[in-house]
Amino acid sequence: MTTITHQLRRLCCGWANALPVSALLVGITFTALVANSAYQALQEDRLAELELRAQNLMEEVEQIFSDQQYLLSSLRSLFDGSSNVSRLDFERYLDSIDMASNFPSAYAVAWYLRVPHHKLAEFEQIVRNDRSLDPRGYPDFKVHPQVDAPEHHVITYRYPSTENKHVFGFDLSSRNKRILSIERARDTASLTATAPLKLLNNGASDQGLLLMLPVYNINNPQSLQQRRQSYIGTLSGVFKVNVLMADSMQNEFTAIAIRDLTDVVREAPGAGFVQKGADKVLEPEPFYRTGISSESLTTLSSTIYVGGREWEFEMSMDAASMASLKDNTLCWIIVMIGLVSTVLASLGAANLTNARNKVVKQVESLASELSKANSDRERYSNDLSQFAYVASHDLNTPVRTVDMSVSLLEDALTNRMDPQVREYLTNLRDSAERMRVLVDDLQDFAQVERETLQWADLDLNAIVASVEQELMTELKDSDGTVTTGELPILRGDQKQLEKLFSNLLSNAIRFRHAQRAPQIHINACLVGSDWEVRVSDNGMGIDERFHEKIFEPFQRLHAGADSGGTGLGLGICKQIVECHDGELYVELSSDAGTTIVIRLPVREVVLKQAA
Repeated sequence: MTTITHQLRRLCCGWANALPVSALLVGITFTALVANSAYQALQEDRLAELELRAQNLMEEVEQIFSDQQYLLSSLRSLFDGSSNVSRLDFERYLDSIDMASNFPSAYAVAWYLRVPHHKLAEFEQIVRNDRSLDPRGYPDFKVHPQVDAPEHHVITYRYPSTENKHVFGFDLSSRNKRILSIERARDTASLTATAPLKLLNNGASDQGLLLMLPVYNINNPQSLQQRRQSYIGTLSGVFKVNVLMADSMQNEFTAIAIRDLTDVVREAPGAGFVQKGADKVLEPEPFYRTGISSESLTTLSSTIYVGGREWEFEMSMDAASMASLKDNTLCWIIVMIGLVSTVLASLGAANLTNARNKVVKQVESLASELSKANSDRERYSNDLSQFAYVASHDLNTPVRTVDMSVSLLEDALTNRMDPQVREYLTNLRDSAERMRVLVDDLQDFAQVERETLQWADLDLNAIVASVEQELMTELKDSDGTVTTGELPILRGDQKQLEKLFSNLLSNAIRFRHAQRAPQIHINACLVGSDWEVRVSDNGMGIDERFHEKIFEPFQRLHAGADSGGTGLGLGICKQIVECHDGELYVELSSDAGTTIVIRLPVREVVLKQAA
């Protein structure tokens, strides 16, 4: 038996020695797992935020291009409303909308007129004689370059007219890609974009976007044949891409690259691009770029269509910017808490064996003391309750005897009672009644205990209405009124809360101002984690020096008044509120009245109901 006990002790000692190391390893492992899980969740949140910002950027870009389309659409309305839009009309309209200010990205706007080949000479003569803007006309005007084609698409109007003079009269039929874009716009009756182009501006090179919008001599042609027959020309606008993008959220990204994928196709996901109609594998160069992209950046891709062309946006963000999207303080807090908890657990495990017996003894000693304290408290409580019962019973007996004796004397002396005797008997009856009220208040004061509360969810509106009905006689006698706001549902003891509001309302009626009828208002609001209930009256008020003293037993600040109070009412109120873990105090008091505040905690069940 001794050998087995010894072996068990050695086993327990070995386990106790290994416990700190085991606790350290388990704590570090658990901390690493939780921190890694939190970091992964953080990265997912950051990626979701990045995706949201990318989506917002795409929506902004689409809106920006929609705004630029409005410039051409509004200009087309000018042509739709007139069969002969002159060069002067074209110039004045663009001046009137202040294109430079309202469309800062617009580099130039032009009108491409469709001219049949057999009318080319006539067209050139008309332009030479056009003096709507220049009184000299354009005597040297000639369509260039010379192209042998059945029809020509000539740049006839341009804005600003003082710039880009070299394009005046240029025949776009000489440009195969450009004429394909014009024909696509004509046949689809929709906004059409060309591939990005370079703009020369004072020796500098900017990326530009050419948008085209067809114009017809009939409204809304439906068929392809109708569109080709009624087509008269194309409105075009050249826009600076860098100015367009400056109005977007691009600064939220470390780098942005835009590629035109219209003329290439990807053979398979992740593969290179193949130029349409060719066998050469290409990687289209971005025509617009901000920042420097690298493999270390987090990159998202998104595609939009601009005038029938497919643009791919690559939006990248570096690690520092990604980290700023969502703070990683939580991860560090988890690591620090985990490490501190692990160290503390290891130290605690090291001291556990030596401290066990001491802790057990302390617990046993504390349990014994607590048991004794509970027994004493219960005994004192029982003694107090017994005293209250005996005292109320013993005191009520002589009070009832006095009241009965007065009644007997009144009956016996009915015909022989002079006014002075009647006054003595009335005073005696009033004194007996005050004694009875005092005994009842003493019993209420002694029996308010938290442990005896019957907790329930109570509608404060119903409790106030019940108390108001109980005090109906007093209210009528004093012409008093009680008004309430929207009152909450509280968790508490119904009998005690009814007593609380009964005492408060009785005091407001009893200590009313001599010159006005009592007006009592009760309202409530949520303040932090407490319900704050205010009971306000227009009575005689309470001196600020006595705001704390009035809640002490037997304190009667208006003893000289014919109030009939016992001095225990507010003391009972304070006990009731404190048993509900609340607070009772005077917030405001003056000649205009008094406001008493009841603060009661919002308990869990009530929170669910309020939600």
